[in-house]
Amino acid sequence: NSGAYTLCEAIEPPAAGAGLHRHPTWDETFIICEGRYEFQVDGKTLNLGPGDVLFVPRGTPHGFMSIGPEVGRQLIISSPGGIFDVFIAEAAASKVDSGSPSRPGVATDFRAIAAKYGVEFLS
Repeated sequence: NSGAYTLCEAIEPPAAGAGLHRHPTWDETFIICEGRYEFQVDGKTLNLGPGDVLFVPRGTPHGFMSIGPEVGRQLIISSPGGIFDVFIAEAAASKVDSGSPSRPGVATDFRAIAAKYGVEFLS
């Protein structure tokens, strides 16, 4: 079904990840492929490794960090689709635009872009 979900692969070096946040419009499923991750989910701390799967319902506070020592790799499924991928595309494009000679001095406000898609950062 078109638009049912978005699948992305995320590769994070140690100490990289996503700070504590929530979003009311999509669920997320994290599938750990490589590395070790520490997740904060609704006030709990979880340590996950290859083969572990975590479902985070929409609206649930969560965040994660690759805790190494190797690079982490995970698959993230967002449902419904079409929201997370547009958010990421806009955030990536803004970073490219902010370094453009035609737009000197333009600072990217990642949190403002995130807010357009219902993402609320909690830390």
